[in-house]
Amino acid sequence: MQRRQLQYFIEVVDCGSISAAAQKLFVAQPSLSRTINALEKEMGCELLERTSKGVRPTQTGRQMYY
Repeated sequence: MQRRQLQYFIEVVDCGSISAAAQKLFVAQPSLSRTINALEKEMGCELLERTSKGVRPTQTGRQMYY
C-alpha cells in the first residue's frame, strides 16, 4: 500500500466521484481508477461501491477511511 493510493482513496470518498476527484487531484480519470483498483486488489476486497451517480465507500471502505 502506497501513500499516494491512500490519498487518492480519501479524495474519491470526499468527492463522491472518481471523475471529480481526478479533476481535483490533477490526474487522468483512468489513472485514478487504476490506482484505486490496485489498492482494492492489494486489500483483497472492494472499498468503493460504484453506481451511476458516483461512488460511496463500502463497510470496509468506511473503516479504512476513518
